[in-house]
Amino acid sequence: MKKTLLLITSVLFITSTVFPQSKININDLVEVDGKMYRPSNNKLYSGIVYDSYASTGQEKLDGFYRDGLKNGKWTWWNEDGGTDRTGNFRKGQFNGQWKFYHSNGQLKAIGNYRNGEGTNRDEYGLTAHGRHGKWTFWYDSGSKSAEISYKNGEIDGVWTSWNEEGQKVWEGTLEEYQAEKARLAEEARLAEEARSAGEARLAEEARLAEEARLAEEARLAEEARLAGEARLAEEARLAEEARLAEEARLAEEARLAEEARLAEEARLAEEARLAEEARLAGEARLAEEARLAEEEKARLAAADKKSFNKMYIYGGIAVIGGGAGLYLLTRGEDETAKETGSVSLTIEIP
Repeated sequence: MKKTLLLITSVLFITSTVFPQSKININDLVEVDGKMYRPSNNKLYSGIVYDSYASTGQEKLDGFYRDGLKNGKWTWWNEDGGTDRTGNFRKGQFNGQWKFYHSNGQLKAIGNYRNGEGTNRDEYGLTAHGRHGKWTFWYDSGSKSAEISYKNGEIDGVWTSWNEEGQKVWEGTLEEYQAEKARLAEEARLAEEARSAGEARLAEEARLAEEARLAEEARLAEEARLAGEARLAEEARLAEEARLAEEARLAEEARLAEEARLAEEARLAEEARLAEEARLAGEARLAEEARLAEEEKARLAAADKKSFNKMYIYGGIAVIGGGAGLYLLTRGEDETAKETGSVSLTIEIP
């Protein structure tokens, strides 16, 4: 018993001496050629590493390096504190059992790696390189998704998959799966081609319909434009006709006004002429009357003179029939009287 305790104590002492249990934030290490160095001494790092979420301070990972390579058990957590994945490394490669979890904490996959390089991620988003042996996958609801056997990272033998309702959807070998996958891919390709052809046909129909719509809109717009131009032309024609008619009306009114003015001027001139003629005729008539009166007066005067020449009054006044008459001596007769010694008197008895 004492020998056993001594042996264990010696092993622990040697391990602690050879591999001192230092702990450092993984972000403080420096990676060179795939290996991690401690920058303080430029030596390959051996020891524990950790990381935390900056927003919450929640632990993000916990692992171990030996000579700059991942080694031993590693665990990652999500921000809610749930386990994301956990497994083992050996000299930087995936080795042994690994477990992966959904974000709700349900187990997502479990299986073993042999010298996995962390590449070739599958439809589950997990690295497939180095898988070896049986792997089991689950939906986040907890129902089983698939059971697959691997050999050196490749599917080996029969594998089975289920839908979320627990119904088996596949069971067969990789070759059968690949053939089925190829068939489904071909069907999908043909369906995609048919869909693309249908979409192309619909797109062409839509393009033609759009072109027809645009052509119809252009035709209607052109008709509307022509109709508008015709309407404007008709309005311009009617306006021009109205303008010309108005000008003709105004010209006719001006002509009639001018004719009326000229007629009025002619009437007034004719009236003036007639008035002037009447005035002149009146003046002529008056002059004629005056002349005639003057002639009559002269005639009467001449007659009077002749009457006086017929009577001779000698040295007195003759009274005839109870009337009296004034005697006048004419110059000619006066001369005769002088010669004859007598005076003629013409007496008119009223």
